Amino acid sequence: MAGRAVFGVINLGDELNPEIIMIQDSDKRPPAMWKLPGGRCESEESIELALRREVEEEIGVALRPGQRILSETIEGRTSSHVFEAWTVLSNGLIRDQLRSGNEVKQIEVVTVDDFNRLKSESRILPHHQAAIEEYFLRFCIV
Repeated sequence: MAGRAVFGVINLGDELNPEIIMIQDSDKRPPAMWKLPGGRCESEESIELALRREVEEEIGVALRPGQRILSETIEGRTSSHVFEAWTVLSNGLIRDQLRSGNEVKQIEVVTVDDFNRLKSESRILPHHQAAIEEYFLRFCIV
């Protein structure tokens, strides 16, 4: 599944008070943008396996993908890839279990108000913002 990027919307809250895990990459220059945990599929790797691996590498916890929220092709200057966002089952995950991986500068658990503030400041990567908005529409009462 090379050429695919897969990211997870992980809700530590509930449908009334969602709390989404967002990260900032450590290797990016300022301004640091917020995004969902995830990354590119390696050669011959399934979407589910890639998402499990990436989430574990970035936040230190192995979780299981749930439902696909969004899938779209992103055209780059020299190539394109498919961006996919999935729900990720939190299985009782608590904040104390989160650990930043080598590629992660910061992990935050973001409320709807936090999300709206970051959105108004243009501090969320656009496709990640769209995935979270779709998640809120389909799975939450906000």
